[in-house]
Amino acid sequence: MSLIVAVRDDQDVVMACDGRVLASDESVIADDSLKTLALNQDLCLGLAGRSDSMSQILGSLGLKCRGAHPVDIMRACQEVGCPIDVGYRDVRNELSDVLRWMVRRTPRHARSVLIPAVVLGGSSRGRPALCEWSRPTGTVTQAPPWGYSETVVGSMPNKGSRELLEFELIVRGERTTHVAERRLTRAVRFCSHYFGTTGPVNEIVFLRRLSQGFELMQAE
Repeated sequence: MSLIVAVRDDQDVVMACDGRVLASDESVIADDSLKTLALNQDLCLGLAGRSDSMSQILGSLGLKCRGAHPVDIMRACQEVGCPIDVGYRDVRNELSDVLRWMVRRTPRHARSVLIPAVVLGGSSRGRPALCEWSRPTGTVTQAPPWGYSETVVGSMPNKGSRELLEFELIVRGERTTHVAERRLTRAVRFCSHYFGTTGPVNEIVFLRRLSQGFELMQAE
């Protein structure tokens, strides 16, 4: 499972992800796969999890991208299916519905594997907005409409570890979106080093920012 990190404040939203995809046997099959999708210039979706589960999420938004290899599905949807005319609240409600449906139809013991982790960032009523649906419950957590917030989904250091604390401090930084790309890149690469060269997170980092229309950038 990959890593998606997002931060918001009263001025902006910034999202970062790595590019690694692992096969079912945990071998590396891609290192430059997109995990974020700019639905339009005001809305960005992040997905971490199995490719078939990601396809269900994308399909609920009308993004089919038939024929695309699972590794390339987000890039294909970006190139072929977007932008789409949809708003933050509509997507948030649609994703909540489809994730509840997926959770109900997935055996409890398999939810931590089959239910994807989802992040949605964008603009809602003229203000930066951010929410996440965590595994395995698929329950949405909406960031407060004012002040600084952050969300992390996917593979990160073990709970309670010194490395997790260090990672969280890197993500938080000075609690602002100002030049946040630098510290989010550092946070993703910290996890890459933590898991090692064949782990679920790699050092290729993709970045997006609301005030730049969620245009895709790759960290140096």
